[in-house]
Amino acid sequence: MNNPRKHLISLTHIEDVDGIGAQAILLRKFPNIICFQTFYSEFNEFIKKIFDLNPDILYITDIGFNESYREVYEILGKMKNVCWIDHHLISEPDKAELKKYIKNFIHATDKTVAAELTQQIFLPDDEISKKIAKLGYFRDNTIENFESDRLQAIIEINQNNRKNIQKIVELLSKGEFKNKWIQEQYNIYLKEEKIEYKKLEDRAREFQIKRVKVVISFSPFFATGKQTRYLLKNFNADIVFGVNPRFQLVSIKSHDINVKKIAEEFGGGGHFDRSGFSYANLLDENDKLSSEFIEKVLKAVRENLD
Repeated sequence: MNNPRKHLISLTHIEDVDGIGAQAILLRKFPNIICFQTFYSEFNEFIKKIFDLNPDILYITDIGFNESYREVYEILGKMKNVCWIDHHLISEPDKAELKKYIKNFIHATDKTVAAELTQQIFLPDDEISKKIAKLGYFRDNTIENFESDRLQAIIEINQNNRKNIQKIVELLSKGEFKNKWIQEQYNIYLKEEKIEYKKLEDRAREFQIKRVKVVISFSPFFATGKQTRYLLKNFNADIVFGVNPRFQLVSIKSHDINVKKIAEEFGGGGHFDRSGFSYANLLDENDKLSSEFIEKVLKAVRENLD
């Protein structure tokens, strides 16, 4: 039963349908919950701020398990109640360490995503929540679906607009998957998409390490996950890096190489085939990827190839 007197806060991943969808389901269940969205790189700072707000329950969804998060484990342990719902890879020792501080830890080890876990726990019989969860599943498992792809597109173009991200959460929580505003946002995205794909191709740099082809490119427009999906599909590479210098974010993707180990070299994490990390000063004075960054990621690739 909902208790409006409880002070509830939701903190979720800002970059994709799964994280936003999980939060929308929580908002649908708890209409008075306060919602925050974060990049992986901002997680620690958000936790420190939320601690000062003294919530009765903090719900964390789709955040992943980066090495840098250890900095705030003790803070999480001092909160009244934390419920962490996730599906990213985490080792058993790391899971055991996290559970010392968080008792309510819900983790999927199959292809179930955070939005699905949230829906199954809080609104198992609600059809709108089921649809939200399915959209998250499609996106995180790279299954083509127009509604999921459109939603991802408008999330991407609003990465620097928290007000619009909050609006997306609220619309989903009400079961509004299509309206005039959503279509307007999607039209804006489509207008820029074709131009930016060409720029992504032109900026791409290719490297050969042992027998592994590595491609690195960047875009301040596309989310890093979208970049890596495009690069992997169009460059016949073994490992691809997508970089968004505006948000200091890097994603790595591969079909069959463990890129999580590479991300961990930079304090990041994620899944076996797709992971990420944050990195400052990605561009040089000529607005190209810095040679220092490229050298470091290639070194990390070389050292983590089996």
